[in-house]
Amino acid sequence: MVKGALQSVKDSDIHENLAEVRLDRLVERMTDAARASSAPITLAVPPISVMVRPLALRLALGGLIDNGLRYGGSIEVAASVEESVATIEIRDRGPGLPKDSLEEIFEPYVRLEHGREAYREGSGLGLGIARRIARDHGGDLRLINREGGGLVVRLSLPVVDAGASPGQGVAAA
Repeated sequence: MVKGALQSVKDSDIHENLAEVRLDRLVERMTDAARASSAPITLAVPPISVMVRPLALRLALGGLIDNGLRYGGSIEVAASVEESVATIEIRDRGPGLPKDSLEEIFEPYVRLEHGREAYREGSGLGLGIARRIARDHGGDLRLINREGGGLVVRLSLPVVDAGASPGQGVAAA
């Protein structure tokens, strides 16, 4: 079972070139259909550019957005930049996570009781894959229980170095 999980994560590697991506445009496109169907989504994402593998980032963000809507009913997506690091936060008002599960949930096939009861189709691989994608880009993915209930999913990525010519590397994180 563990070998299968590790292979699934390894197989999720998306071999593509790095490209400059505007987070505001990406998040808007990824939430267009849900917002059009009246899903309660609030966006506060300024124009921030990151150098990423676009399909991989779409995979990671898509899963995080879907989880927020599935378990929280509504989401707020916001982004900011500090010291050459872009931070995207997806906040929900779902049940949150037990404090001792905030790291465990990234392990392959780990699904908490409320997730298994409400949504049987999940595999317990999505958060681990999203974290791996973030780390492969020089960023990270953290989960924080939200004051008043819910969860904050914090994805960090290095921003494009404003001094570099297009297509060159990213600023140090």
